[in-house]
Amino acid sequence: MTIYKQKLLLVKENTFEYDQHINTSKTVFDFAIDILKITNEPQEILYLLSLNTKNQLVSFSELAKGSINMCALEPYEIFKTVLLSNSNKFILIHNHPSGDPTPSKNDIVFTKKIIESSKIMGCDFLDHLVIGDNNFVSIMN
Repeated sequence: MTIYKQKLLLVKENTFEYDQHINTSKTVFDFAIDILKITNEPQEILYLLSLNTKNQLVSFSELAKGSINMCALEPYEIFKTVLLSNSNKFILIHNHPSGDPTPSKNDIVFTKKIIESSKIMGCDFLDHLVIGDNNFVSIMN
């Protein structure tokens, strides 16, 4: 069997300046509206924000794109991205194209699963926002 030496590299697609501290759900909501333009999306999209120890945004990633009413993702995809961004704090954001930001039963179950996984991984899962038409709900608050 042939084996190979592996090396992980962080590839930065784009960079831009962003000086806001991520310290409230409203700050996260503003980022999602202004930078991600998440309310313009016709299907559910799940984004991950990775933060440093000072709660400054280090990176953001689109993790999954779904249909008009669901978006599937396994927890390991979240932690792989968090760790590769050299972070241990993160926030999840996803949209509801219907415009109603009320979390679904699946949203709540998924969030609980990530909370438990975060404890095992030693990561700080800070928030999970569901965004609708110019409004949001924090599942964790």
